[in-house]
Amino acid sequence: MKVHSEIVKTGKRLWVASLLASALISCTKKSTVPLESVPVRSLRQDPAVISFSWDQLGPVSNPLSKQSATVESGTPLNILGWACSSDHTKLVAEVDLMMDDGLYKIPYGQPRPDVAQAYGNPGLTNSGFAASFPAGDLGPGKHKIALRIIGADGKSYLQSPGLTIVVR
Repeated sequence: MKVHSEIVKTGKRLWVASLLASALISCTKKSTVPLESVPVRSLRQDPAVISFSWDQLGPVSNPLSKQSATVESGTPLNILGWACSSDHTKLVAEVDLMMDDGLYKIPYGQPRPDVAQAYGNPGLTNSGFAASFPAGDLGPGKHKIALRIIGADGKSYLQSPGLTIVVR
């Protein structure tokens, strides 16, 4: 498993932050559609085939470096990041959100020119994922959340470490 908290060097951090802010804004504007439930299917876990970064979870940047996040029920829970094959040559098939006992599809194919530039592969331009929904939809209390990323072959997947979200 290759997890990247940053893919660009110091001089370009503001540019990436601006890109993420733009993605957040556009993602938030499209938050009226509920998350789509994903049917269960047979997959094999193979974290070596996927490279990804989970950039944002609600108010928390780089959430995999934290154990938990606290969000207010009235705020949007934005989920942003990117994913591709571990050799940085292909897009993945799907990104899902594992939340409590449910599995939900996250829109994948968002523009991430920073990823394409960092890996020198224009084919990765649309390697981003973004979703937003009201944190209050989860209900108050603690909730378990993780990402499941399905590889380009459609048969293998990587599951991120789980995080705890506390909704107040």
